[in-house]
Amino acid sequence: MPGLGKSCLLKNVTCFLGERDIYKDGILYIDFFKVTTFEDAILILGMYLKEETLSYDSSSDSEQI
Repeated sequence: MPGLGKSCLLKNVTCFLGERDIYKDGILYIDFFKVTTFEDAILILGMYLKEETLSYDSSSDSEQI
């Protein structure tokens, strides 16, 4: 049912875990509230993964210099 606080709970758990470095590589929260199809969800995930890969590659290059 809408309005029970599922998203709010998830955001709070994500912050809790992020603040305590439970996952050393970080946590990615994507809000799928307006996503209506599986294809849209895959596109969004692809965009985030591409951004993460690019930012990771650029930071690793600067460490090698």
